[in-house]
Amino acid sequence: MYKILRFVEDNFFGRVLEIEFSKKDLGEEYVYLLGNFNAFNEGSFRMKKRGRRLYTRIFLPEGIWYYLFSTRYRLILDEENAEVEFYKRESYKFNSKVNICRAVYFENTTEDLVFHRPTPLYVYTLDGKNSLVRLRASRHKVPKEVFIVINGIKRKMKKIAEDRAFAFYEAIVPAKNLLEYSFIVEYPENSIKYGEFSISLAELMESVKIPNWIFDLIIYQIMVDRFVPQRTTPDSFGHFGGNFKGIMDNFNYLIKLGVNALYLTPIYKSKTYHSYDVEDYFLVDEKYGGNELFSKFVSKCRTYNVKIFLDGVFHHTSAYHKFFIDVLRNGKNSKYFEWYKIFNEKIAPKEFVEEVLKNAPKKERECYFSKRLDWYYESFFNVWIMPRLNHENPEVMKFVKKVVKFWINNYGISGWRIDVAHGVPPDFW
Repeated sequence: MYKILRFVEDNFFGRVLEIEFSKKDLGEEYVYLLGNFNAFNEGSFRMKKRGRRLYTRIFLPEGIWYYLFSTRYRLILDEENAEVEFYKRESYKFNSKVNICRAVYFENTTEDLVFHRPTPLYVYTLDGKNSLVRLRASRHKVPKEVFIVINGIKRKMKKIAEDRAFAFYEAIVPAKNLLEYSFIVEYPENSIKYGEFSISLAELMESVKIPNWIFDLIIYQIMVDRFVPQRTTPDSFGHFGGNFKGIMDNFNYLIKLGVNALYLTPIYKSKTYHSYDVEDYFLVDEKYGGNELFSKFVSKCRTYNVKIFLDGVFHHTSAYHKFFIDVLRNGKNSKYFEWYKIFNEKIAPKEFVEEVLKNAPKKERECYFSKRLDWYYESFFNVWIMPRLNHENPEVMKFVKKVVKFWINNYGISGWRIDVAHGVPPDFW
């Protein structure tokens, strides 16, 4: 079931709702809340025990949301919520029956019908000359027309979108450092004057803290193993042999395209061709050329004023990361035991541990694990080689900060793409 607890003012969304989701405790190993607010991905909202129930509290913008619960092996509908429908989202690779959460709270006030706050979601400058202003209206009572009023002059606002709960209107107005305005919302039977609002656009944009250069980037994504393959067929680990030399040898191709930023999928030491199973966050894998060749690559990018963005894989590590190996060897006595989401002190059967420590060939290892053995820790999409980090552990946060600063300070990269960001508790970021 879900319960709306309160409204909270928010510096971006204007206001959000604190909502508690709960279910009966049926003794599952772990349970997560999934929804279209986190791309139906485990990791971000783990449920805690309270008496005979499990619960989690989250903040959501007002609207209609879709959710269900996830255990280790299956998805579970909220049996205490009768509102169910089929939900499909190709971009999430998700289709299932889900429950509906109506995160709309009515108190019979003007702001139940129309809503605006001078925050970046509702006001922002486009180019320093013009500003865009938005207003939200309830679909329970759709306006006939909506106007913004500046210096006594009415400008009609255009309806630009609507969903099951709200219709959204916007207008482009001249940018002023101090923008003062109100709204007139007309219904067939009456009209409402809403606001007086004022905002300093300079302070508003400063609060967003987005560097101006980001808007001028033409970003090209590269999976290092595949950009210039050295083999026509992959090896047993799926590698085609691409490396930083191949990228550097073809740099003119990128420059001719107008590219001025590169987003690299993981480059760290790993076993797979995609490298999302990180074994060492501070080493560029030798298969890509190592740290020394990466330094030369960085210098070439700097010469051509091409920015670099790395892939931050901080949702999980590899099962072959030295931290997790230490856990497999020492169990609860390992200093890294609390770094991972382990739900049974056993961690994994003895045979499992022995196979990991053998470092067997990929196909043999995966077949062995999938058919014969189990493991007792959370992982990325239940894939054994990617154990999930415990983001509630402050030591994990310190480690992630250390990694981020290492690549910025030592190599001058410009930023990060965060992998499985929606599978990590929002407070962590």
